[in-house]
Amino acid sequence: MKRVEKYGDMLIRGLTLPVRIVVGIVNAVEKNMPERLEMPYEIKKKRDKKGDVIDVEPIESKENRI
Repeated sequence: MKRVEKYGDMLIRGLTLPVRIVVGIVNAVEKNMPERLEMPYEIKKKRDKKGDVIDVEPIESKENRI
């Protein structure tokens, strides 16, 4: 009878292992995550002297298509 109980306990541990891992990861991330994330970088587009964006491809009109 002890052998059946032992296998039952192992089966329950094996089935609940993924759930326990996910709950542990969620709790750890929630505990160590700051309230607000800040990026020390500012994203800017490259512009010429007139203020036009340089790196963007111009949109072709219907007349210019081949």
